[in-house]
Amino acid sequence: MPAAKKLKGTIRKAVRKAKARKRHSAEEREKILAEARAAKLTGKQVAEKYGISTLTYYLWRKKAGSIRPKAPSKNGTLSSAAESKLRTAVRAKVTGLLPKILDEEVDRILGR
Repeated sequence: MPAAKKLKGTIRKAVRKAKARKRHSAEEREKILAEARAAKLTGKQVAEKYGISTLTYYLWRKKAGSIRPKAPSKNGTLSSAAESKLRTAVRAKVTGLLPKILDEEVDRILGR
């Protein structure tokens, strides 16, 4: 077998013709998302119909806040929105109680 030819100081790059990028206005994005939601299209179907990538579709959907809420899992865990709400409530309660608890502990340790 012949040895592979090495090029000194250069990097071989595969040249491919990239698809021309198109910027969609906010109105166009909203229209595409609304039509996809109404027709209950998958990411792949939206990509084929509108000529965008599936990643672009899901990013638009995420930014628009139209991610469908997850159903509760079988093991009883909360959805991410419910978990976030609960964490916020617990954090607020702990933040309110913490100074009192710290004062009591400091007094107990110092014997005041």
